[in-house]
Order: sequence, then structure tokens, then C-alpha cells
Amino acid sequence: MSTENAPSARLEGPLAARDSWTLNRCSIDRALRAVGNRPAQLLLREAFYGTRRFDDFARRVGVTESVAAARLRELVAVGALERRPYREPGHRTRHEYVLTERGRDLLPVSLALMQFGDRHLAGPAGPPMDLTHHDCGAPVHVEVRCEAGHDVPLDELTVAFSENRLATGGEAGAGETGGGEGEAEDGVPGGTAGGGEAAVAGGAAAGGGEAAAADDAAAGGAARAGGGAGRA
Repeated sequence: MSTENAPSARLEGPLAARDSWTLNRCSIDRALRAVGNRPAQLLLREAFYGTRRFDDFARRVGVTESVAAARLRELVAVGALERRPYREPGHRTRHEYVLTERGRDLLPVSLALMQFGDRHLAGPAGPPMDLTHHDCGAPVHVEVRCEAGHDVPLDELTVAFSENRLATGGEAGAGETGGGEGEAEDGVPGGTAGGGEAAVAGGAAAGGGEAAAADDAAAGGAARAGGGAGRA
């Protein structure tokens, strides 16, 4: 089947010569490095649903405590979650993980993933959940619109260097390829988009560091000693 008429975005300015450049440091790349792996997205889903405590995150997502600790640490490092101390009577201080404003900005991303799964990957029974607006009851879905309120299909989307990029010599960016997978960019750990279980170096500087996350995991194991841990 011919792809000559397949829709695509419209590239303008230096980007119009598509074969002369690649972008490995665009905002999509940076976001995927920060929150692009599967456990991180599922932990964000749980945060949107009101989950806050370490044990609940690990149990509901169905990952090991070490993976949950590593991914939560990354989400704290990127500013999507904030660690807040709490203490129950008779227990030592632990931390819960609370969505920040930056984390709430990821809601459209999670809803878009859900919408894709509902439309293209749901089984014969259909989507498992419905999303509605609490105030009016209307269905909720993700759309791409311009600020004037128009629907923007792919072939009407224009992509160009931002004015700030051009003002700082951004035209030289045509032809950039960026760094390797392990390169850190703007303080965001690199190489995490693949979904591996290894902890990202550098997370210790934000939100209490690796030791605090490990403490949460250890405390969770101690609290469950002698009892079975349910799985959602």
C-alpha cells in the first residue's frame, strides 16, 4: 500500500529539510527518559487514583519492592511526586508519595494511554472502566485542540523551532543528534526509557535519596512479617 498520501505533521523552517537533522533531545525524549517506563506509568496511575503509601504502590502495581522504590525515587527526582513524612501511633516515621502540580500535568498522558488501550487493545468485553466528568456526567476523553478551540488532526499540526530556540541560535540545531543513552540531560537521569529495573543514579539528591526509599521498602517488609500480602 502506498504511503505517499499518509498524513504527517507539517515541518517548517530549518525542520522542513527532514533528512538533514535528527532530534534526540526533544521534549518527548526528555519526558520518556524521566517517566517513560511501564512501572513509572502504572505508579502514576495509582497516584492519580489516590494511592500514597509505598506498600500500596508496590502491591497494586504488582512489582517488587526494589522496583517500586527505584521508580518512585525517579518520579520524586523529576518532581512528579513529593515525599511527605507520616507516622502512625506506635510506629516509626515513614513517607508517603503525593502528586505535585508537575505530576498532575501528566494526567493527559495517562488518559491518552488509557484511551489508546480502550480503542485498540481491549478484549471482547470492551474497556474495563469508564471515565466521566463528576459535575455533569459526560464522558471524558483526550483530544488535540489549538488554543482557538479547533480540532487539530495530524496533517494540520505544524512543527517548527520555538521562538526562544531561534533567538538563541536554534537554527544550528538542524543536524544535531544528541548524546548517548546514558547521558544525563538537564538533571534528568538518562537511559530510563527502556523500562529496566535498575535504579537511576542521581536520585539520591531529590526527595531523600536511595536510603530513604530503601527504608520504605524495608519497613514495608517488616510490617508484613507474619502475614500474607494481598495482590490487587
